[in-house]
Amino acid sequence: MYSPASAHSSILQEAIGEGGTFHLHTTGSWDFLGLHETAKRNPSIESDIIIGVLDSGVWPESESFSDKGFGSPPKKWKGTCQEGANFTCNNKLIGARFYTDDSPSARDSFGHGTHTASTAAGNSVNGVSFFGLGNGTARGGVPSARIAVYKVCNGKGDCENANILAGFDDAIADGVDIITVSLGGKGAQSFDTDPVAIGGFHAMERGILKTQSAGNDGPFEGTVSSVAPWLFTVAASSTNRGFETTLEDGFTWLTGNTINAFPSMSTSVPIVHGFQVKLSACTDDLARNLTGRILKSKDVENTNPYPMVASFSSRGPNNMVADIMKPDISAPGVNILAAFLPLSSPSSSPSDKRSVNYNFLSGTSMAAPHVAGAAAYIKSFHPDWSPSAIKSAIMTTGKYVSMFSSTTTELKPLFVLGNIAPVPCCLLVLEKL
Repeated sequence: MYSPASAHSSILQEAIGEGGTFHLHTTGSWDFLGLHETAKRNPSIESDIIIGVLDSGVWPESESFSDKGFGSPPKKWKGTCQEGANFTCNNKLIGARFYTDDSPSARDSFGHGTHTASTAAGNSVNGVSFFGLGNGTARGGVPSARIAVYKVCNGKGDCENANILAGFDDAIADGVDIITVSLGGKGAQSFDTDPVAIGGFHAMERGILKTQSAGNDGPFEGTVSSVAPWLFTVAASSTNRGFETTLEDGFTWLTGNTINAFPSMSTSVPIVHGFQVKLSACTDDLARNLTGRILKSKDVENTNPYPMVASFSSRGPNNMVADIMKPDISAPGVNILAAFLPLSSPSSSPSDKRSVNYNFLSGTSMAAPHVAGAAAYIKSFHPDWSPSAIKSAIMTTGKYVSMFSSTTTELKPLFVLGNIAPVPCCLLVLEKL
């Protein structure tokens, strides 16, 4: 039986040298993917699936992690809950460990880990919105599944290599079925120095599927940081949801993805256009005869082609092994509404004193847990499938992704196979049973 290494630091030093730090790759998405609340499910098996989340921790009091209606953890679960500092687990959030020095528990102080965990397997929570925007039911791909969190990243979003390896070791030993990792380095690293590649290889040997975010260094080619063939590398794409923010200054200017949740301005204020600032110094004279007001955003249908790979999403090709295409797949990662922590500003600005229980975030970090949830959904119908079989099923049933960049009409190579389609994929699996 596999057990956690007793000396993570010595193993790390032998494998990848001294230390190192990775960083976090900063809810209509499941409906967009066709995985509706009414979709066919296998709840008893889904409830036995455990998703391990290596991230910044979790806010355990969120409704997304309530254990109402849940029975005891699966018998295969061998993990623990490092409680401490008013932190407790339950029959939904069955495990928690922490490895950082800035916190006495696995409690999330950044918001990122709470968001990714709820995206993968959060409960269905009705009446969720961000100040009225995106109103609906927030849920993960497999609401009946269990969650185990491994806090490998601190409150600043920094994730030390030693913590990442320790988190993988413990998750494998605890008995998780799927591991989702929304963090990475700047650019690709060799397999023997990348802690996610090393940990992911050991997970693969023990039949555990791993998803990892591709990185947020797009749209430049060769920027994907998750390149090991045994990792399920996920790019971020758009959905059919859009937001319209209006700037009125005599004309009406519309923005595609900018969200303004503040009330519409009642009076006009002096403004300057970007081209004016670019051409000369920004002075009061520039704004003397030009005023406008910003209106609160509205929910609208995305008028651009979708799904479209986001401009920020890191691109291939694979700079380590050119014969292996990366990223493997794309998934929703633009303006994803999911659980957040109420003590943190939704905009991360010190001057923003608002608090929310659910927040919009964008990044390949948001895309990776979508694939983890989709994989868990497929596994609930075919629990004996290997990680490679599930990965193959998802990749070969992916939908067309627009070949246009989200910031230009110029064709750009994306080096991604397609966008996830969990329901058609699962139907294909069921047809072959």
